Amino acid sequence: MIFSKHILNNYLPKLLFLSLLASTAFAYSGGTGQPNDPYQIADTNDLLALAAAPADYNKCFILTADVNMAGQVFTTAIIAPAGAIFNGIFDGSGHSILNLTINEGWIGNDYLGLFGRIGAGGIVKNLGIENVIITFSESCEGSRFVGGLCGASIDSNIINCYSTGNVSGDYGGGLCGQSNYCNISNCFSTAKVAGNGGFCGYSINSNISNCYSTGQVSGGFGTGGFCGYSIDSNISNCYSTGQVTGYDDYTGGLCGHSEYSTLSNCYSTGSVTGEDNETGGLCGYSIDSNISDCYSTGQVTGIYNTCDIGGLCGSSIDSNIINCYSTGQVSGGNINTGGLCGYSEQSNISGCFSTGSVTDGYFDTGGLCGYSDRSNISGCFSTGSVTGEDFDTGGLCGASAGSNISQCYSTGSVTGGDIETGGLCGGNHDWHNIFSIGSIRGSITNCYSTGNVSGDRETGGLCGYNDGGITNCYSTGTVVSVYSGYDYSSCGGLVGINRYGNISNCYSTGTVSGNSYVGGLAGETYNGSISNCYSIGAVVGDSNVGGLVGYSYSSTTNNSFWDVNTSGQTTSAGGTGKTTTEMKTLSTFTSAGWDFSYTDGDKMDWFIQIDEYPILTWQISPVDIYTDGKNNFRDFAILAQFWMRDDCRGYNYFCDGADLNSDGVVDIHDLKKFISYWLQSGIYE
Repeated sequence: MIFSKHILNNYLPKLLFLSLLASTAFAYSGGTGQPNDPYQIADTNDLLALAAAPADYNKCFILTADVNMAGQVFTTAIIAPAGAIFNGIFDGSGHSILNLTINEGWIGNDYLGLFGRIGAGGIVKNLGIENVIITFSESCEGSRFVGGLCGASIDSNIINCYSTGNVSGDYGGGLCGQSNYCNISNCFSTAKVAGNGGFCGYSINSNISNCYSTGQVSGGFGTGGFCGYSIDSNISNCYSTGQVTGYDDYTGGLCGHSEYSTLSNCYSTGSVTGEDNETGGLCGYSIDSNISDCYSTGQVTGIYNTCDIGGLCGSSIDSNIINCYSTGQVSGGNINTGGLCGYSEQSNISGCFSTGSVTDGYFDTGGLCGYSDRSNISGCFSTGSVTGEDFDTGGLCGASAGSNISQCYSTGSVTGGDIETGGLCGGNHDWHNIFSIGSIRGSITNCYSTGNVSGDRETGGLCGYNDGGITNCYSTGTVVSVYSGYDYSSCGGLVGINRYGNISNCYSTGTVSGNSYVGGLAGETYNGSISNCYSIGAVVGDSNVGGLVGYSYSSTTNNSFWDVNTSGQTTSAGGTGKTTTEMKTLSTFTSAGWDFSYTDGDKMDWFIQIDEYPILTWQISPVDIYTDGKNNFRDFAILAQFWMRDDCRGYNYFCDGADLNSDGVVDIHDLKKFISYWLQSGIYE
């Protein structure tokens, strides 16, 4: 057949285009690469064809069968190695890439994984990476950004994917090495990781949700069971269960280092071991971050004289920890060891608790927080025992400097070392700015402790050392100073030594014993003040022993009392002795100006039942309307008396207290609140 020049000029370009199109399509098992007709990846040849076609990296692909890469070893990522970016769509369709092996072989290639880099607009979904093995040499230029699925994901989406196997590399993660402006959801990794994170090595400006990791993780700076570093990211509804070992700073059960990030509704259960500073059951180091509704249960261990060790968070700086808890044992910290948080600086900790024992702390050891620096701790409690080796060793907080602790309690026993041991706080200190004149006074308000306390010197049922303010607090545990040297033991039922501090509206009931400077409320007060306080516990000592105060220097003790019968002491360096009968008589306290009545609608400070010692009104249940220490038919009768009355805001202080929510009317809302406390004890200890 003879073609004219005109025919060739018109149809040759079209034939060449069709030929090129056919050659591209035939490189895969089908499809055109369009969203409604993706290229089909059915075997190893199809996958390798994609790897060799960077021009197709912006196309759409679908995996139609599992692809087994056994027997092949790669030195780079298969798809989009360093220098290239995949920004198309890869749908695994529920299938997996099996037995992918990458060994960079001393070359130092970065961005290792099935995908080297997934870029802007890229989507990888519904894909499994099973039995992946990625290793790198220990050369000075080792591989960075390594993950079972991808080395890095930038401005892209990873959905419903998983990885299993072993991954090694700097900024290494079980699924993803680095996530930058990325959304990752409904994914998991069970891979063992020698790098940074069990799931993601490094997350920047990303959102990770509904994901988890279970593999063992080990690494250097910034090692986490789930994520090594989280910067400006949100991690929510995620968890990790693998064992974590960090050989440098920032080691956490979930996240090693969190900065300007949010961790919410997350948990970790694996044991965590840190060989350097900032080690936590959930997060090693948190700065300018928010941690909420999270928990950790794994044992946390610091070795080689580590600092800032916590059951939930090793170190919290300018952060918020809200509604969180930890239950694992914490041990081995050198400085700042806490059941929940090792070190807190200008942070807020509220609605949190810890239950694990805290042991082997050297300086600043606490059941909840080791050292609190100008922080707010509110509505928190700890129940685990605390054992410290030297200084500031408390049931809730080891040492507090310029912090506010309110509505908190501790119930675990506390065993201290040399000085400053307390049932709630080892030392409540002012914070002093060494560069300028000025200080911030620490305060403890509406708190209590019930655990037994044992220490050398400066030992107290609530606080070992106080130069701040303690208000509306009490302690009930036995206090023992085991110090037998020539110095003073300074132990008290509430405070060991009150130096330049103020104590008001407080009481203690526990037995106190020591060698010298021993008091039912305070062992020693030096340039301090005590007002409206009392103690009833037995007091035993060798010298300078008092029913209320053991020794006082340049201090004032006003309107305060001790029970001469139960204490076994008739003298004190401050306060007034009363018999048991007098201590259970209202007029004893009202004649001294104690607040037992409402004034201008304000709640009274104290309440006393018939034939009982006074208690603080915040101890009373919010529905104990009759105020007899019980929630029963007496309270219900008052509620019925004022039922549906709608002028309670102006009538007899909210209808004698029957208007439980203070909205002006006694109705179904008050009844629901009352029922929620039915037959519970009305007094909270």
